[in-house]
Amino acid sequence: MPIRYAGPLTAKLGKKYWEKENVKGLPLAFAIQDFHAPNSMVTSRTALPVYLYGVVWDWAKDADGKLVITPKKVERHVWGQKTVQSGFFSLPGTENISAVIANASATISKFNRMGVLAGFGSKRVRMLRQGTAANPDPNSEVPVAFVHDVNAPDYSETWMEGMDVYHNPNALHPLHPAMLPGAAHHRLGQDGQVESLVPKWQPFGSTTQIIIQE
Repeated sequence: MPIRYAGPLTAKLGKKYWEKENVKGLPLAFAIQDFHAPNSMVTSRTALPVYLYGVVWDWAKDADGKLVITPKKVERHVWGQKTVQSGFFSLPGTENISAVIANASATISKFNRMGVLAGFGSKRVRMLRQGTAANPDPNSEVPVAFVHDVNAPDYSETWMEGMDVYHNPNALHPLHPAMLPGAAHHRLGQDGQVESLVPKWQPFGSTTQIIIQE
């Protein structure tokens, strides 16, 4: 998956948008989605920061049950005969890229769910959403599993929900988080650890069942 992300991102980098008059001196972000296979966005989310930062994060529990995360540098990614350099944000020219944005929930299913919330469509249509979300427990190594009835009176969702913003630590023009409120913002520290400012509710990925009532 890091190799699949590398192709379109390096191609975009070659466009040198930052040289255009309407972009010069301003934050520039690339947005990317993974649709290479059915439901691929549900499983490929974790590969993007690995490629962007050139780091993998191993975890273990210490004697007290505390989660310990250990970053490890990655030099390259290999798949078959193909090899790509890891660490997109370390490539020449990427200092002009402020961030890379992705949203595993930004699929046709979100449009369907938002349509139901807005009152559109047949009242016979029922939707059931299930997936995983960020776990507020700092010592948990697994996400929270959820099942939501989209037709329930208390169900809510926004267009921004599920967005991840990976900030470039070398950016010439950093992107202020206030530009994308409601998203999860991630930054790589000098120690290789990622600091994440995550909303109280941040889905990682989900599938939506559409049920037609007889």
